[in-house]
Formats: sequence, C-alpha cells, structure tokens
Amino acid sequence: MTDGALSDVVVLELATGAAGPYAGKLLADLGAQVIKVEPTRGDPMRAEPPLHHGESALFNYLNENKLGASLAISDPRVDELARHADIVIHSLRGKEADALEERLAAVQPSAVTISLSPYGRSGERARWQGTPLSEWATSGFHYIAGDPARAPLALPGFQAEYHAGLHAGVAALAGLWHARETGEGQRIEISHQEACLSDHAWVTTMWTHMGQVQRRTGAIYAKCLDGHVYMFNLAPYPNLFVLMERFDLLADETLLQPMNWMARFPEVFAALSEWAATRTRQEIYHAAQELRIAVSPVNTMADVAASAQLAAREWFGR
Repeated sequence: MTDGALSDVVVLELATGAAGPYAGKLLADLGAQVIKVEPTRGDPMRAEPPLHHGESALFNYLNENKLGASLAISDPRVDELARHADIVIHSLRGKEADALEERLAAVQPSAVTISLSPYGRSGERARWQGTPLSEWATSGFHYIAGDPARAPLALPGFQAEYHAGLHAGVAALAGLWHARETGEGQRIEISHQEACLSDHAWVTTMWTHMGQVQRRTGAIYAKCLDGHVYMFNLAPYPNLFVLMERFDLLADETLLQPMNWMARFPEVFAALSEWAATRTRQEIYHAAQELRIAVSPVNTMADVAASAQLAAREWFGR
C-alpha cells in the first residue's frame, strides 16, 4: 500500500506468530511501509492451516501489504533496516530480547520498539510458554464463556494474540506521536494475557470493585424465523417495549432501574423471544437499530460472504 494515514511511516517487523504480525498488518493497512523479517527457517505461521495451494491462508492474511526478507536477527542488515524504522515490532524474550532492544536503541534511538510475549517479560510468568488455548484460558475467558451447565467454550484461532496485536498497534501509534513531538523513542512491553484482561469490561472490575468473580451466564440469543438475533444486555432499553408493543412493561417504571432490569431480565428476554419468533433477523435488526437498541443478527459465513455492505467496501477484494 502506497498511500494512507501512515504513508510516511516505516515499520520493521521482527515478530513471528500472530500477535506481532497482526499489529504490523494493522499498520500496513493504514498505509505504513512494513518490512517483515522472517527467521532464515521461515515464520512457523507459514505452516498454519488452512492451506490453499500449499500456502497458509492465515499467514497470507496477516502479512498482506508488507515487504519481506529472510534474515537472522544477528545479521548486520537488520541494523540497516532498523536505521530507517519509525516502529519496530518483535516477539523475542529474555536476554535475547534485551540484547536486541539495546542494539536497536543504538542504531535508531527515536524508534518505538514494541515487545510482545504471552505473559510479559517481567514478573513470575515471564518464562511461561503459551498456546492460544492456554492464553485464552488464563485471561479468564474460559470461565465466563458458554453455558453454565456445560463445559467452557473457546473461540477458535489466535484470539489472545489478536487482542495483543490490537493493543500493540495502538501503542505503536501513541509512541510514534510522542517520538515525533519529542524525538524520543520508547520501549513498550505488551502481555497477551494483560491485553485480554484489559479488553473485557467486567472480569477485572467486578473483582477489584465488588469482590465478585464473573461466571458463565449463558447466551442471549433469541430465535427468530430464519435464525437468531443477539441482544447486548448493557442497560435498560425502554424502546424495546415500544418495539414489541408491550406497553404493560413500558408502564412499569421499576424496570428502568438497572438492578431491577438485570434481576427481571429473564422476563424481558422471554418477551423478546416471543416477539422475535414471527420475524426475520434483518427485520428485527433494522427495527432495533432505528430505536438504538443493541441487537444484531447472528450471521453465518454464507451471510457474511453475501453482505452487501462488505461488498460495497470491497472487503474481500483487497
């Protein structure tokens, strides 16, 4: 990509896996020139399924819009690339990471260096190894996701790494702003686990502010004529009663109190389910959006592929 908000930014990506390359992808999509340096043996993500014509579709997704090179970290040519970099992203750990960052600081002191690791590079978990499953579990999401009567659920793929990569992208931009204002580079350390914990609204705050451990509560999916819709139960929605023409519930002012709303939500959800049963997903979605009610259709992959909005944005054609 040759234009965009970051067209004057050079990023040196020395990270393997998903988190660092995802951060690099976000910056590349904003126009940055991202140079991905793989180990001489190649990024292990190249073997990650699904494969298409022998190539990893995930690897290609994470690394589109980037330039590529295959070099050992110790290769002097890495220093030459770093000399031109505004942002450096890496996934090294321990003494190897420390040595790299010292080297980079000597070559380009104004660069923003982003370090990504499963549990951070300091503290008692610094040496812990991580997998997508273990990182998602230790971030609390297995404890809160799924039906309370069944085993916990895990989303597929590299969920924790994507959270960390998003944080890394934002941190890189904040560091870049500072560097351009002051000429000072920064070293920013990001833990996959802490990124996930920061991204959930209640897991940590329920404990720190209320002394409660969040648990699985089950899904809020209302069945409709052609599938399901989901309602984000964040706050009382009096307009929901208007939409459903349940003026008896609208007249009950106690339901407008958040604690009462939560306590009686099964009653509200039962009313929504009864109303939704005779309507389609899109009908419910658009009607709810008009009234600023957080309801969305539960889409299948076929729905996503047929989305007029995504087609208009050329989402799949880039």
